[in-house]
Amino acid sequence: MTTFFLIRHASCPGVGQTLWGRTPGICLNEKGEMQAQRLADRFQHVKLDAIYSSPLERALQTASALARPMRLEVKQSAAVNEINFGEWTGKTFEKLQTDEQWRRFNSHRSLTMIPGGESFREVQNRIVKELEGLALYHGKSQIAIVSHADVIRAAVAYFAATPIDMIDRFEADLDDAMDRLRTSETPDAVAGHLHRVLGGMRVFGASAEAAHLEMLETLLRAEATRADAMLRLAGVHDMLRRFVGRLREAVTTQLAR
Repeated sequence: MTTFFLIRHASCPGVGQTLWGRTPGICLNEKGEMQAQRLADRFQHVKLDAIYSSPLERALQTASALARPMRLEVKQSAAVNEINFGEWTGKTFEKLQTDEQWRRFNSHRSLTMIPGGESFREVQNRIVKELEGLALYHGKSQIAIVSHADVIRAAVAYFAATPIDMIDRFEADLDDAMDRLRTSETPDAVAGHLHRVLGGMRVFGASAEAAHLEMLETLLRAEATRADAMLRLAGVHDMLRRFVGRLREAVTTQLAR
């Protein structure tokens, strides 16, 4: 079984104010450097076999802080890069609020394209495909992936069997001790990090603000794995099939009369 630690990069200038996207040259600020160091401190008792990072500076700096004491090489992966926000890249969130396409994207991400960018479904496909490929390649290992908030949300939504348009149920709070991924409906099911098991993989959501990684020693009771969800859907489908069968029998009987 492969264990993944999905880690959001540490703080950088303009976070929460500007949609940097893939803008080059955005590095960690002083707060971010301290967060990255705390992350490394908290991982000192966690044995990682590999560290992969988004190619953007803020992610690479976070990953390097984690890799340095472990003497691991940080491997860049385009599949865990930030979303390509196209024409929205570099704009302030204040300005974006006046853009109808931006508002539509945040309410219907599964159907809304980013002008000059990529779809959220494409983002989800690439991060999930990368995790599945790394799980096959590394086998029974512990792997850290340093990426970006929405990319991590996309992976979490997939493993939690959550529709893309409901992805805002997962909130990444920069000031939270674990940058917790939590849901408004089931806060106790996802508290501090998210644990899901699917196809021989364990996925944890964390962040560079991690202050309580000892919580990783406790496996959270997952509400449902994707596999569980599919089994339930299969059960519903079977019930509907039987219902339609009985309905047909009843209609046939009535017609016969």
